[in-house]
Amino acid sequence: MRLVFFLLLALLPACATFPALDETIDPAAAKAAFPDFVPFETFITTGDDQTAAEMTDDLSLRAAVLENRAEQLRNSAVQ
Repeated sequence: MRLVFFLLLALLPACATFPALDETIDPAAAKAAFPDFVPFETFITTGDDQTAAEMTDDLSLRAAVLENRAEQLRNSAVQ
């Protein structure tokens, strides 16, 4: 019984109609140039000369501010 169920389940996608995907790309897009390759290092740099210690300090400060705000919201009366 399970085999019949799984067989019918496997054959179910055969009943679907699929859209025609041929020639759906605009000819201008097909002829467009590929983007230039960029070195990986450009993605991992922050763009400024901030050190890891400064980033840690900034994140710690942001976390403290958010925790303080969350505590204030927990202690406020709901109206």
